[in-house]
Amino acid sequence: MRYAIRSFVFAYISVYITQAYVDGFDFGTAFVSSFLLVVIAIALLNMFMIPILKLVSVPSTGIFYAAMSFLLTLLVLYLMTVFIPAFEIKNTTLREVVIPGFTFSAKTLTIYWSLIVSSVFVSSIVNFLVWLCGGKK
Repeated sequence: MRYAIRSFVFAYISVYITQAYVDGFDFGTAFVSSFLLVVIAIALLNMFMIPILKLVSVPSTGIFYAAMSFLLTLLVLYLMTVFIPAFEIKNTTLREVVIPGFTFSAKTLTIYWSLIVSSVFVSSIVNFLVWLCGGKK
């Protein structure tokens, strides 16, 4: 039960932060229900990803796991646009980011690039939070 709640909280945090920085999601007029359905889908994906990868004898750590996490998140977000009528991926503009010594200029993203960047953000944030909490216990 704790693992399910933790997975839901991590999915909520990752979708919220992704929406705040990338702003690539449009939840429509039914914001709360669409948002919660997307969070539940991401949480279920993250709950069952490691057991499924272990079942097919794929490593559940490392770069391959990160790539699989990104691809599965991409697939789940795309499927949510199909099954939830109010949820859409939209064109967006990434803000300018200034890190001491580096400046990343603002970029306008198409729907496809917005989906890719959002998937990278969601999967990276969830994986970071799982790593921060010490993995599955």
